[in-house]
Amino acid sequence: MVGTEIASFTVCEDPALNARHGDRLRFEQVLPHFELTPRFADIKNWDVFQGILLAVTSSDSSDDTILGSATMVAPGIALSATHNLADILPELRRGGMTMMCIGIASTGAQAWKVHKVTPIAGTDICILGLLCASEIPQTRTFYEATMTTRLPAIGERLLMTGYRASSTAFRRDNERTTNLEASLYISSGVVTQQFVRSRDSAKLPSPTLEVDCPTLGGMSGGPVFASRGYLVGMVTSAVVGGHEPAPTYTALLWPIFGHPFQGGWPSTLVGSEPKSLLDMNARHLCKIEQPEAVSLSLEGARLSISYKPWSRLRATD
Repeated sequence: MVGTEIASFTVCEDPALNARHGDRLRFEQVLPHFELTPRFADIKNWDVFQGILLAVTSSDSSDDTILGSATMVAPGIALSATHNLADILPELRRGGMTMMCIGIASTGAQAWKVHKVTPIAGTDICILGLLCASEIPQTRTFYEATMTTRLPAIGERLLMTGYRASSTAFRRDNERTTNLEASLYISSGVVTQQFVRSRDSAKLPSPTLEVDCPTLGGMSGGPVFASRGYLVGMVTSAVVGGHEPAPTYTALLWPIFGHPFQGGWPSTLVGSEPKSLLDMNARHLCKIEQPEAVSLSLEGARLSISYKPWSRLRATD
């Protein structure tokens, strides 16, 4: 991947397949912290997110494309915006296209093959099941965002980030090498409106925040952090007017926490059965702050999810 930083990697078969007895992997939840929160700027040190921020890419017979951004939240599990993938999902299911996610950590570039895609109905959020497709770092440690069910308050400052490609597609020089060029942007702004149920039934049918914060195309699917570094949402589809002075709409995450999905890596750790992020939190495979704010019930075959909003921070935060 080429941009302000240059990182290279070789795509390989799932390295977990060659694991030896006693090999251990560590998955740590992190809370990104920034002393300064610019309204809009590019980031020079791409490894600041330790691989939890991902560029979502697709490949066909001749070209590679950066579709948008995603966030790693559990071992081999990432969240992105469904609209980033809507046009390619049919071809992906037919096998005529492949998808990867690429992250940059202090140990180097990390490549992940997208193995499963689970769009969550009624939202613009999809859950990506990933398989590691690059060498395991020497530290044998991977990082994940720490999620929260908290509802950010009106006037609270949030921070967003994501990749923006320099071109709509990148032609492969040969069958083995591709140069992807992108910039990494960060922006911040305050919450101006809360839509605890939905803003509308068409573009924003799920719980959403309006934030006085500029974003660019390509940042969709990228993480939205509160000041303490907890992941509160995702940059979603309704970015009205692009750059300044448009607000950005943030999809809140709690509606997806109880939905079952498949995927995750390595399978010996996460299992092959369907699971939810609430299940993974209970198994300490991811971290959700105050998961009890979300409750589940089955109405026949329909999963119903309820949410008790909370915004107050502890005095020690």
